[in-house]
Amino acid sequence: MNRMLIVGGLLLVLSGSLYGAVYAGFFLPKVKQQHNDLLKSTVDISNESPTMAKKEADHYVNNVLFANRMGSVHSHMTLIGLLALTLSNVVSKFHLSKLWMLIASISLIISGFILPLGVFLETWQKTMGSLTAMVGGSLLLVSIAIFLFGALRAK
Repeated sequence: MNRMLIVGGLLLVLSGSLYGAVYAGFFLPKVKQQHNDLLKSTVDISNESPTMAKKEADHYVNNVLFANRMGSVHSHMTLIGLLALTLSNVVSKFHLSKLWMLIASISLIISGFILPLGVFLETWQKTMGSLTAMVGGSLLLVSIAIFLFGALRAK
């Protein structure tokens, strides 16, 4: 189980870091420019047409939400990877059968890929993305609950 948590955790940290680097290097500058353009447009239009200014402000808010969602993908992936790496150091002290340890470890690693995928998909397919994120989040909760149960039973 330790090896699975270490390899899976490192894969998640690597994947999250690569995604973050690509997003920050190629997409974030454009997103920031869009933010600036939308704010400037909102201010410029506000004197002429409050209705249009509100539409521009709404567009700005949606743009910010999109950027935050895309940024949180790598955070979820990396943090779940770090959790797996941390648990790999202490899981041998937990009082769990090999089967429950395997279920918890697999659930944790799989959740580290499925939860961020759901967050990513929510931008374009809200229902599918939300369902995917809920499955990933549920796997994460199951995994943490099993590990917690084993930790509480440790001697």
